[in-house]
Amino acid sequence: MKKIQIKTIYLLLTLFALFLLSLTSIFANLELQKVDLGLKNITISELVSNPNNQGEFWVVVKSNSTEYTFKTVDSGNTWSKVNTPATPNRIVFQNKDKNIVAITTNDPKSSFAISKDNGKTWKSTSQEAFISPLNLVVRDQNETLRLKGVAIDPNDANIIYAGSVHHSSNVYAIRSHIFKSVDGGATWKESDSGILHGLTTMNSIVIDSSNSNNIYVTTNSIGSFQGEALYSSSDAGATWTRVGKKSIDRDVYDLVLVEDKILAATRGWVFKRKVSETLWQNVNFNIVNAFDLTKNNNTLYVASREGLYKTNFNLDVWEKQNISVNLSNDIVTNVEVDSGGTIMIALEKQGLYVSSAKETKTIVKEEQKVEEPKVEKVEEKKVTKKKEKSILQKIGDFFRSLFK
Repeated sequence: MKKIQIKTIYLLLTLFALFLLSLTSIFANLELQKVDLGLKNITISELVSNPNNQGEFWVVVKSNSTEYTFKTVDSGNTWSKVNTPATPNRIVFQNKDKNIVAITTNDPKSSFAISKDNGKTWKSTSQEAFISPLNLVVRDQNETLRLKGVAIDPNDANIIYAGSVHHSSNVYAIRSHIFKSVDGGATWKESDSGILHGLTTMNSIVIDSSNSNNIYVTTNSIGSFQGEALYSSSDAGATWTRVGKKSIDRDVYDLVLVEDKILAATRGWVFKRKVSETLWQNVNFNIVNAFDLTKNNNTLYVASREGLYKTNFNLDVWEKQNISVNLSNDIVTNVEVDSGGTIMIALEKQGLYVSSAKETKTIVKEEQKVEEPKVEKVEEKKVTKKKEKSILQKIGDFFRSLFK
């Protein structure tokens, strides 16, 4: 009799534990599937979608000190390795041509590279093309230029902006600058009157698609020493004004333009203001350490330390997404949404996840090589999206096992 009671208590405790574990999945409003790139111990530094090609995402990952760039054109169902000239710091697409993609890097031989065939071939530009226009009086010849922020004019693919990183304590180091090209990246000029040239990182560059004269640059301390909030230009980069140095955090990770409003993701919170105004407002005090912003149709998503949030373009109601992944010891670092509504997120510890649920397939192709990277070969490894049982399915299996 006692054995039966003990077994009953054990059973009830087990069911209660399973119930608690299942809460995340039962009430999840965003079901996600794990993306397996065939690599172990990965961290993700960049995640972007092609605005002109539904289902196309690019991701930069690091695995055991080796870095790779992958892309998918079917919403994460299959992936192929892209042989970029160097590891990208940033990846951007031209807003009207799905084949034009540009990257910035830390490599002196390929500080900037652009492809006009969606990553099959690349044309690289060395650091000297950016250093020469600076006319430096004194320069440490051992210092290298690192580019990060980059943007292609959505209305003119020949106009490109790139921003540099101050990554050294050397007094003669190359500090932060903004560069502009009007010939598709062939030549560059300094275009940053009003920029402090401080110890910061020009992190991301955003061009207003409705008026290409209006440009915004976010700065932060990642890879450098301090953030300087935002810079804005209303004359296509000829002059710049520092924005938000007192009203928002100095470290700004991302920025999006939503109709007549600006949203900035910062080390503190997400701030908004109208383009025509100067007053910034905190949109939601629950969204702490906002790392990434992305928009699709009438929806905006925010990746933050507190999870994934979304809102409509009115920015009035912010809804925390109860995703089907345990975030108790993890944070959402990146989020991207393609034109079809497929959501892809990167987690600091658990890797890459995608919202669409399709059958598992294996990658069998690889993009055309530019130069043979000195990395381990991964093209024969499985690059799949795992199809896992939900918590409810696991509970059902458990009950069935009790009555066998």
